[in-house]
Amino acid sequence: MKARAIHTTVRGRRSGMTLVEVVITACVLAMLLGAVGNTVLHGNNAYKQGLSNAVLEGQTRRLLDRISSEFSDVDRSSLNPNPLAPFWASTVDYARCQGWAGGAMLVGPTRRIQLALEAGEIDNGIDDNGNGLIDERCVVLVPDTAAPGKTIMLGSYVRECAEGETQNGVDEDGNGLTDEPGLFFRHDGNGTLHISLTLERPDAWGRLVTRTLRTAVRMRND
Repeated sequence: MKARAIHTTVRGRRSGMTLVEVVITACVLAMLLGAVGNTVLHGNNAYKQGLSNAVLEGQTRRLLDRISSEFSDVDRSSLNPNPLAPFWASTVDYARCQGWAGGAMLVGPTRRIQLALEAGEIDNGIDDNGNGLIDERCVVLVPDTAAPGKTIMLGSYVRECAEGETQNGVDEDGNGLTDEPGLFFRHDGNGTLHISLTLERPDAWGRLVTRTLRTAVRMRND
């Protein structure tokens, strides 16, 4: 009796991937790369946003310090107008102390800090100069009101209205004042001048960034 030959089939190891596996792998990789790219994009956006905020805050601080330095040696009796609450002033005349003689304060020429429309702007509710802002102001110093033609630009990007305020005759921010502008002065009646400054400018995406800072300066007694 002859032995029956037994045939065995040895399956070779599969090489390569099927089309379905390639598609699935590509989709997974695409999702992973998309997630990484989205994270990087959000991180980059957050960095730019933080940088815009920091730049504007620094600019606001420098301008506020420059303005307040004008009043550190001011004769309080020279303040005109004298903006006692609930009133405020965005233009203030004042005279700085230049020394003493016989017990009397010697003051210099009358100076003025005021708001003016930014170059190219008209007070009409339109972005006339195309910088993304509407009716923005700048801060101007007049060193001697007897010679008003000489002025010094102190800073730009001052918001038309203080943060939280619009020109509607209502105290929207609850500070006891109405329709105050981006820069305003208020005297507490005891020799302390309160100064509030709001700057606003577009960030890298054209979104408006706003910063408000306040300070108080003790004026001299005559």
